[in-house]
Order: sequence, then structure tokens, then C-alpha cells
Amino acid sequence: MADFAAFPFTSRYVSVNGFKIHYIEEGRGRPILLIHGNPTWSYEWRNIIPPLSKQGRCIAFDLIGFGRSEKPDIEYTYQQHAAVVDGFIKEMNLKDMVMVLHDWGASFGLWHTINHRENIKGIAMFEPQITTSTWDDYQGERRKKFEMFRDRTINYELAQVKNLFVEQIINSVMKKERMTGVIEMYREPFPTAESRKAIRRFPEMLPIGEDSETYKEFKQIEEGLSALSIPLLLLTVTPGAIMNESRLARVKKMTRNLEVKHLGPGLHHFQEDYPQEIAAAIIQWMKTNNLN
Repeated sequence: MADFAAFPFTSRYVSVNGFKIHYIEEGRGRPILLIHGNPTWSYEWRNIIPPLSKQGRCIAFDLIGFGRSEKPDIEYTYQQHAAVVDGFIKEMNLKDMVMVLHDWGASFGLWHTINHRENIKGIAMFEPQITTSTWDDYQGERRKKFEMFRDRTINYELAQVKNLFVEQIINSVMKKERMTGVIEMYREPFPTAESRKAIRRFPEMLPIGEDSETYKEFKQIEEGLSALSIPLLLLTVTPGAIMNESRLARVKKMTRNLEVKHLGPGLHHFQEDYPQEIAAAIIQWMKTNNLN
């Protein structure tokens, strides 16, 4: 039986803007940069990298404050994260890349892309956090929950003390029988409330309404996305979480060269349900678009 929890990679480190950043690497050829979202780390790519590394040089790093990267006592603003992403790419001398992006990783990957278009040859993403929204998009209990995330006192209790976001990963996976040992690996880098500050900050930063702290950046991402001419791949599931029908329609309208591939039933963390299918879809898309 496959060991879905295994993490058979050598941990490597690089200094980025004075911070110690953890990454893993496997394969040769065109760089394929994988950027995780909240509240995960490079561990989420463990079952995708082995087949994908036959197509190129896979590099997956942990955002600052996540996984085995340094967790300094900083504010973890959007700009601080984006600077570390840009710095990592520069330190690793990554050029002519394909990016594979999940959740908030997609926003940072696209932010880099719209500012360094010559360096990115294609983007594959799933459950991407890349569009603005309004409170009209959040109704009933869902709105109450996301309003709580805006309250730092309440959100500190939820995200840092109770570790809500890590504990909820298992509820965002369809094939829960695979999660034996896996959830412990997602918990491992965040053993204390202090180690979970970066996790807490992402829901506080969601671009809901013009008064949100990241609204300006996400508007720029939306505008930049419409101008991109590189191949784009969007992997979807039903019902998903971020990429529901209305957001999918918006993304389709604002993009060119977008291929959408539906994988089946799934929720937010469907890298745990469809790792082989995700890798196969990206490989086929890369071959079709001469991204070998």
C-alpha cells in the first residue's frame, strides 16, 4: 500500500532577504517552481513532485513563517511575503520557469509574473486565491465566520491557539483514509501559538472589500492577469472552496490562453485526493504548449 504520508526529500536552505528559507528539489531541466498556500508547506507537493520531476527541475519552498522556513516575529504582510518569493527566485537564479501554484501561492506567483513577465513561460494553478471579492459574496454563517477572521483577537484564538486552519485540512480532503500520518506532518512545523502567526495573517488579509489590506494588490493581479499571453492551466474540482462557479466564470472572462481541466469531486486541499492526476495534467499541458 502506498505511503501517502512519506516525505522522501532532502531539506535544503537558502538565505533570502536575511531569512532562512527551506526548500526541496528534484529533477533536471526547465525549472518548475511550486508554491503552497495556507496553512500548508512544501510537504503538500510530496506526491506530485516525483512524477512531475521527470518533466523538469521541481523546486518547492516554504513561504516565510511556514513549514521549515524561519518564523520571525514580523507582521507577515502581503508585501513581505511577495518580497521573499521574489528574493527566493533571484537567489536560486530561476529563469524561464513554469509555476505550479495553490491557494495564496497563486497570488504570489502571479504577482511575480506580472512584474517579471519575461521570466515565466506558463502557470498551472488550483484553488487559486487571485481575485477580489465583496461581502455580498459571503452570506449567512459563512459571512459571520469570515468577519471573525477580521477581528484579530478572535482570530488569534482560532488560528494561533486552537490551530483551526491546520486542524481543518482533513475536512477539506475527500479521501480521508489517506490522511493517517499526513495530518501530523501538516501539524509538525506549527507546534506552538507563536509559530502560527503567519497562518493567522492570511485570513485577515483576504481581499474582501476595498478597505481590505490586500485589495490594491489583488486588483493589480486581476488587471495583470488579463494582459498575460502565456499558457495557463486551471485545475478544478466540485464543489471546491475558492474556485466556485462564479469565480471560475470571472477567471475565464479575464484570461487568455486558459485551459480548464476538471478532476472530479473535491474540496480545497485536493492535492491529497488527486496527486497523480494533478501531475499528469500538468505534464500533458506542458507538452501541448512546448514547455518541456
